[in-house]
Amino acid sequence: MKAHSFRSSKGISRDSLSKGHTRSTPKGFLRDIQLFVANAKFRLLLLLFPVLCTGCFDLVEEVNVHADGSGSYAFEANLSQSKTRLNTIMALDSLDGFKIPSKEQIGKDLERAKKVLEASPGISKVDDKTDFDNYIFSLRFDFINIKFLNAALLSLHKSFDPGHSIPPKDGFRLDGKIFERINEYKVPHEIDKVPKKELALLNDAFLTCIYRFDQAVVSFSNADAKLSKNGKAILLKLSVPEVLKGTKNISDIIQIKTEP
Repeated sequence: MKAHSFRSSKGISRDSLSKGHTRSTPKGFLRDIQLFVANAKFRLLLLLFPVLCTGCFDLVEEVNVHADGSGSYAFEANLSQSKTRLNTIMALDSLDGFKIPSKEQIGKDLERAKKVLEASPGISKVDDKTDFDNYIFSLRFDFINIKFLNAALLSLHKSFDPGHSIPPKDGFRLDGKIFERINEYKVPHEIDKVPKKELALLNDAFLTCIYRFDQAVVSFSNADAKLSKNGKAILLKLSVPEVLKGTKNISDIIQIKTEP
């Protein structure tokens, strides 16, 4: 995955976590984030969920789609801005009822995810990167077509959520020259009860979706998305609180130019 830097101009206060103990966070709020992680189709985050509650992180999803329907998928979770707090959190057994995984467990889970992908039909060149010095984790792979991409991501979901507490669904669709990012995340009503100070912990948490194509983009449906200078890529950057509150959505329908 190419390096991307997306940062907020707003600073995040260093609360009691950085001083060696945790602040109390409503369990309902953590559950809302967990539901968001699963329903928003960011399957890979299910294994990193407990350490995402630090508030400051960048999540980048990148999909490259070629003219024949094949392509590559990459996902990166960059928690480097919170590494001081993460070092404290990783020393804990649990945080507000959620078990904190050890570095060894996270490494094993990423390796497990890699094996699931390698065993998935239509998937190749699976690569994972783990950087505990900066808390950056990523997975990347090639796919033959969108059908195999969806199947691979669903296999990951089933592997890390065997009880299917969140119904697995396709995250992408490609119909001719129409590419669609599907997001059916429904905001839990409990989010309205979360204190503003708690929700503000995620003010520096962002989702960035990048979709690249061989042909030029004719149109796209998400008003928050931007077209690249060469006209062949779409970038969508949203804050996690916006998505949690339902004011923003990662869904997008992108029409690609038909070559003569």
